[in-house]
Amino acid sequence: MKWIKKLNLLDILIISFFLILLLISLKHLLSFSRRKGTTEPIIYTIQLDKVEESAKEQLQAGKEIFDGNKNYKMGKIKEIQVLSYREEHKNFEEGTIELIEIPDYFKVFLTVKAEANKIGNVFSIKGEEIKVGKDLLIKGKSFIFHGLITSIERLDYE
Repeated sequence: MKWIKKLNLLDILIISFFLILLLISLKHLLSFSRRKGTTEPIIYTIQLDKVEESAKEQLQAGKEIFDGNKNYKMGKIKEIQVLSYREEHKNFEEGTIELIEIPDYFKVFLTVKAEANKIGNVFSIKGEEIKVGKDLLIKGKSFIFHGLITSIERLDYE
């Protein structure tokens, strides 16, 4: 009990400050872990560059795609749009940049339908944030690709 007599006002203020800080942080952590979002259907588009003919044939509407790193389901392919693949080449003689079509390669846009968890303005699938510009490694039973999310659209009801 001698240590209680040695506490002064400054010590009490410091101890109470840390206790209040601890309680606020615990309250914040507990409220964040309980916060669940709503599940909403979304459609997002993935751009795949430099896809070969044989690999392009593996992509079919209705196939499920999975994350290539964590192996969780990312949705089903709803639509596939195939364009010719073009690369920029500098023409030093004329001082221009030209788009030259590369034969046997394609640019593929996959439209994927998925159920996403929405917390605030953020969509996530299995805790992984889905946002425009995100690089993805996607895979299916017979393919694996590196792509980029180009658009996200929320579906109201079907």
